[in-house]
Amino acid sequence: QARTGRLGKSNMLHLAAVALLVVAAALSLVGRVEGLLLLAMEDNAAHAHATGGAVVVLGYRLNWPEGTPVRLHPCTPCHGRCKLQRHQPESPAKQSPLLEQRIQRGLAFAVHHRARLIFSGGTPAGTAVTEAGQMLLHARRCHATELDSLQHPPVLEERSASTRENAVRTLALLRQVAPATRDLFVVTNQFHQRRACGTFRRAVNHSASPQLRIRCVAMPPSLGL
Repeated sequence: QARTGRLGKSNMLHLAAVALLVVAAALSLVGRVEGLLLLAMEDNAAHAHATGGAVVVLGYRLNWPEGTPVRLHPCTPCHGRCKLQRHQPESPAKQSPLLEQRIQRGLAFAVHHRARLIFSGGTPAGTAVTEAGQMLLHARRCHATELDSLQHPPVLEERSASTRENAVRTLALLRQVAPATRDLFVVTNQFHQRRACGTFRRAVNHSASPQLRIRCVAMPPSLGL
């Protein structure tokens, strides 16, 4: 009986573990499908609003992971797709796949909707370059076709050191270069969207541009990261 009891408990634990794995896989699949659906839905919904609007791509740490010598390939040419390689002296700063995802999405969105493009990000600790400047440099090397297709030259906001400063300084810059803008589309990764867009909306409420509408650009999940 004791042995039967132990076997029964073992079977129950095994079934519970299998059930947890199934639930985790299902939740992961739902998240990925949700991200792709949001991507398609927002593209369609934004079409009527984005023309004449602006897109801001938020910077991300240039070193990824910390202390690892991984850099984005300088893309000569890479036909719009960049591969991670090690020890590339031609690349002036390290960039992460998360930042590459933001750059690609922001460029594609701005081109498709004929919107003004802003790269926002200051100088990270331990570097002599800005996130915004590196994003533009990377776009020139890896996405020259999309960059040339923009309606307006990209604008750089190179002083911010936090999401709040991204918001405040981007709004101030937008009032200078395009004061009539009514829609600002924020590009960042999924894990950062809710906080970033909330921060931008609060900044608008305390700014001289209360008519500006803040919208989060839908992003696919950052798979494998």
